[in-house]
Amino acid sequence: VPARPTSLVVTDVQRDSIAIKWKPPKDDGGSPILCYIVEKRPTSSKFWSKVTKVDADTTELYVRNLHDHAEYHFRVIAENKVGQSEPLETQDSTMAKSPFNVPSRPTGPLEIKDVTHNSVDMAWKPPQKDGGKPVTSYIIEYRVLSRTFWSKAGTVDGKTTTFTANNLMEDTDYMFRVTAVNDEGQSPPLESDESTKPIKKINLPGQPIYFRATKIGADFAVMEWKPPIDDGGSRITGYVILKRESLDDERTKMTSVTSHELSCTLKNLRQNVNYYFSICAENKVGLSKPADADHAVCPMRQPQKPSSPRGPIKVTDIMKTSMNISWKHPEDDGGSPLTGYLIEQKESKRQYWNKVQQLPATVTSFNIQNLRANTEYDYRISAVNKIGYSEPLISDASTMAKSPF
Repeated sequence: VPARPTSLVVTDVQRDSIAIKWKPPKDDGGSPILCYIVEKRPTSSKFWSKVTKVDADTTELYVRNLHDHAEYHFRVIAENKVGQSEPLETQDSTMAKSPFNVPSRPTGPLEIKDVTHNSVDMAWKPPQKDGGKPVTSYIIEYRVLSRTFWSKAGTVDGKTTTFTANNLMEDTDYMFRVTAVNDEGQSPPLESDESTKPIKKINLPGQPIYFRATKIGADFAVMEWKPPIDDGGSRITGYVILKRESLDDERTKMTSVTSHELSCTLKNLRQNVNYYFSICAENKVGLSKPADADHAVCPMRQPQKPSSPRGPIKVTDIMKTSMNISWKHPEDDGGSPLTGYLIEQKESKRQYWNKVQQLPATVTSFNIQNLRANTEYDYRISAVNKIGYSEPLISDASTMAKSPF
């Protein structure tokens, strides 16, 4: 019989197969080798089982249909026409398993980037070792800090290293972890260093809307507005009104009002000056961006009735049927030039006034005729402009038409 084969080695290992290789025996026993018989034995068994018989030209073989993660011994027997050699057995057992591994854990730290009242953004880096197979996905899990079990938040593909966990409970502490996955399985998880609590994020408010002037006077303007659509997550605490006299100027604070006020009268403005007003809403975070009024505000005096002529009314040159009256121009023409004066009179015992004369604006005296002798008269004078009549200037006392002799 031949000597046993030599140099039996394992050359490849897979999940369900192992490749072995050997060399022919040094002594064929004087008769050519006809074949080799290959046998296997799990380490869990004492019994060998035949795998196959190969011809003499074959000195390597894939032993298939093995159990994943089971350990095996192999042996090879040479055979000639006389009989079989002693078997050549592998010195150590070999485990059938994939030559690849699961990835190492994702590279930390697991960074929490943004937190809202019900969501958390996170990011990580790929594992340093992919186990020989590309990472195909990541599994993201979370657990409430006070509990022990993990829940799946979602998955992302192997090229994505960010994730947003949604539908979280506000003011609840969470832990997060990420697991890398390849064809061989899941890596150990990368866990967040500390818990994260979703909280309501408060921002600056939006701009007030519909900011406009509703009334403009000689030295004031009434501004109105409506609250911002977005309060930034915190109630509006007030409004700040800013001004500038040129679009190139910096805005300066003019006044502030409470959140309940949606209008404000801006006083002590200069006439014929363009004001560019802006308004900011305020919450506990700070001021919104300024919202500009829809157009510039230019205070100017609006024409109105003049003030009364200045008194007193002086009565001179008193005769039986006539007398002369005089007065002074009003202090204020109402912003519109005077067009004249209205002279009225009444007998002191009567109630109703009668028009005597309409005079030009340059005249401040008039001789009244056709009076009744020994009758007392009262006079009143109104200044006139294009807007209307002033309050009248009334004589201090009645005057009797009588002869000076």
